[in-house]
Amino acid sequence: MDNNEELEVTAEGALTYDEFKKYNMYHQRKLLIGFFIFASIIGIYPFTATDHLPLIIFIIFSLLLAVLATKILSRIFKKGAYKEFHSDRLASKEMTYTMKQEGINYQVGRSHVFVEWGNIVKGAEHKEMFCLYISSIKALVLPKRYFASDEDIMVFKQLISSNTDKVRLED
Repeated sequence: MDNNEELEVTAEGALTYDEFKKYNMYHQRKLLIGFFIFASIIGIYPFTATDHLPLIIFIIFSLLLAVLATKILSRIFKKGAYKEFHSDRLASKEMTYTMKQEGINYQVGRSHVFVEWGNIVKGAEHKEMFCLYISSIKALVLPKRYFASDEDIMVFKQLISSNTDKVRLED
């Protein structure tokens, strides 16, 4: 395969609930971190009006409240992910992805969807999966186990890097 025009790789599998939870965690991580920072800062504010205790006590109390609030928000997200996965009849069905120089074609049952590389708005490679966003909330989730070999993963990464700069790949 000397020529990029000839590159093609196929990946297939059915997304599991654990993989969907992992994707959802990646998707929500920045929001949770931002919420934690915001809650920490806001949590200190009411206590600064009193001068009865040292500032370190206010900071510790604020951080504990922020951890608790972030944990609660995380649980809410997990519950939402559970509902989303189990209400989406296509989410756990066998999918076949064919990646070429032109884009990604994926098939679920008799449905076919073609995504051009230019339609990918962002993406990332993680330890166990690729997440390619086609909008701010809709992503193609491709666990690495879908690929037949490490060589297929390398071909896919080569296709990504030659067709878009919006996907962050691991080295």
